[in-house]
Amino acid sequence: MPLSADVQCMQGAGAPATSQDICVVGGGFSGCVVAANLLTRSAGHHVPLRVHLIERRPNVGQGAAYATRDPVHLLNVPARNMSAWSESPDDFLEWARARKPEAQPSDFLPRRLYAEYLLDTLARVEASAQGRCELHRVHDEAIRATQRPDGSWEVHLASGRTIPCDAIVLATGHRAPGDPLGGRWKGPTEHWIADPWRPGAIDPISANEAVVIVGAGLTAMDQLLSLAARQPNRLAPVTLVSRSGLMPAVHALVPQPPVDPMPMLNDLALSGRVTSVRGLLGAVRRVIRGSAGAPPQEWRAVIDGLRPYTHGLWSALSQVEKWRFMRHVRAIWDAHRHRMAPEIGERIEALRAKGFFTAVRGRIRSGEADANALRLRVEVFQRGTPSTERIIEARWAINCTGPSPTAGHAEDRFAASLIDAGLARMDPIGLGLETDPLGRPLARSGRSSGGLWVIGSLRRPALWETTAVPELRGQAESVARECLQALA
Repeated sequence: MPLSADVQCMQGAGAPATSQDICVVGGGFSGCVVAANLLTRSAGHHVPLRVHLIERRPNVGQGAAYATRDPVHLLNVPARNMSAWSESPDDFLEWARARKPEAQPSDFLPRRLYAEYLLDTLARVEASAQGRCELHRVHDEAIRATQRPDGSWEVHLASGRTIPCDAIVLATGHRAPGDPLGGRWKGPTEHWIADPWRPGAIDPISANEAVVIVGAGLTAMDQLLSLAARQPNRLAPVTLVSRSGLMPAVHALVPQPPVDPMPMLNDLALSGRVTSVRGLLGAVRRVIRGSAGAPPQEWRAVIDGLRPYTHGLWSALSQVEKWRFMRHVRAIWDAHRHRMAPEIGERIEALRAKGFFTAVRGRIRSGEADANALRLRVEVFQRGTPSTERIIEARWAINCTGPSPTAGHAEDRFAASLIDAGLARMDPIGLGLETDPLGRPLARSGRSSGGLWVIGSLRRPALWETTAVPELRGQAESVARECLQALA
């Protein structure tokens, strides 16, 4: 069911009551689910609501994760865990089965199908909310927010339009891809693909042109699959370069229930002695290998069992230890936590086996380009031997390093405006915005900013595990509830 541009709803006949406005900045998964929860919960609200869902992309419900139309790009989470509603865990599976009757709970379905699910979910909620609210889809970029003396807000858009509102939910999702070269580039950049998710980004690449993919995470796997689907008989080499040399692990063929590691970590975690990343990492490894008479555990089940505890474990670390995690452990965690679907893992291994790509563990020191080629100077790491330097020459380079974890928010004009105005502040590491337990950003003064909430990756300083559907839908429900209570 397509989403209408505007749905105008009144409460009963006659003159409407004074309405309240809520701006949701960002129309990806987080923004859509927040909007859906606001519409659902508006039944008990005392005045009509206007929800403004602001998205700079042409379509809502996609964001960076689900905008792809490539059928080879699958969800990296099984269907049973992808419902938009905590209280209806099978909602996505049932929706998918209405279109693909053969869909199973353990299936990793196409991401473009999930984008359709989000649109349809919002449309269904929208239809059921008629008579008590309005939903406005705003195709524009929110660039600045200002707070009025009475505590209400104004959201300023790139088009010059201003939307007055009573509350704002910031749901801008992942930052733009970082710059792995840090400005260390000479020459033209026409063949440096800075954002692989830009529509048509890799279309100009031909099968006889060499390609370097910078990064080896899930985005890099997506680009490998897209190149292979378009160019099964590719002649020129594809080289992956990543600092850790780690590619994403693969989900188990036979799903296994999470193993709760806390009984075995009690001595370390619950006693308040989680003071070092090394100690925590060692304890998790002991759980996996088995110790003190406990049997070995399947590592995926242990990692999955840690998810409910990551908030507490992360909060217990000092800023120094959090820095140490980011520098030494994050790549290991990401490779094991954010895994590939089994069928994707099989395709990637088949591509490697036939020589479609090679992988290099190394750090890119600089890059340059001329009219004929680009060259990357790479410090190559090899276990047990000193690093060496290598020049990798190609026609194209694709930046698949993902959002820089500590790059600040200069590219996010809306978040930057809040910081500049003292209405929000970055955490010391630069992961995102500091927030209180309800998801409200802390102002420069250290107090919560009234009428303003944050959901998603911007809350990583407090939560760390804040990018997957189960955590995001819980945040969306909580933020919608708190927002409506504050306006009551």
